[in-house]
Amino acid sequence: MTRRTRSEQSHAISGVFVFLLLGVFAVFSTVLVLFGAQAYRATTDRTDAHGSDRTIYSYLLNTVRGDDEQGIVRMRSEGGVDALAVAYNYGGEPYEKRVYCYDGYLRELLIPADYEFDPAEGEPITEAQSFRVEMNGSLLTLQVVDGDGELHTVDAVLRSMT
Repeated sequence: MTRRTRSEQSHAISGVFVFLLLGVFAVFSTVLVLFGAQAYRATTDRTDAHGSDRTIYSYLLNTVRGDDEQGIVRMRSEGGVDALAVAYNYGGEPYEKRVYCYDGYLRELLIPADYEFDPAEGEPITEAQSFRVEMNGSLLTLQVVDGDGELHTVDAVLRSMT
């Protein structure tokens, strides 16, 4: 039987210590990567949710403010469908853009003013359960319940009516 010398024993202990240190480093690195991935996923989920909110708000406000002239923005209700109506004049012909909720989507439809409104013809903008338009003097309130059931409210003061 051979005996190990003190220096051989210290080299063996040093090797085990280095191996344990590398193992602890690997475990902590893995944990750090997992926490970082979870934080990244949570951040991107929040960003996606807020991006949808901003899209709805921006679309509605730009629709109203882009054509804020006297009498051009109004609310309409036809066949049980509430709509935001914006009047236009293309080449001397009157047109109307309508924004409304139909069949699970917030939709937009640009039609001649004398055209019969068919809500199924509108272009889908985003998923929505409902859309409500209220006008109180110069204050226009638009409420959209999105596909997830979250209520989004947009208030806009019509500059042309102040």
